[in-house]
Amino acid sequence: MNNQTVKEKINEYLEQLPDAQLVQVANFVEELFQEQQINLSKRQLIRSLKGKYSNVLTPTEIISQKKQDELTWENEN
Repeated sequence: MNNQTVKEKINEYLEQLPDAQLVQVANFVEELFQEQQINLSKRQLIRSLKGKYSNVLTPTEIISQKKQDELTWENEN
């Protein structure tokens, strides 16, 4: 089903709902929208932190680097 068809179907359902249920639907959609905005804000924060700390190694990278250093030392000695 494409977006236009989905929107049309939702509109058909909404037209048949009593006012009390329309309020419930509106509240539900508002919650979905707020969650989406929060998730977007979190993603933006994560991206900004990645940029700020892009030169910091992760624990996995630190372990890998130490292992590589050990192998290099063993091969030299």
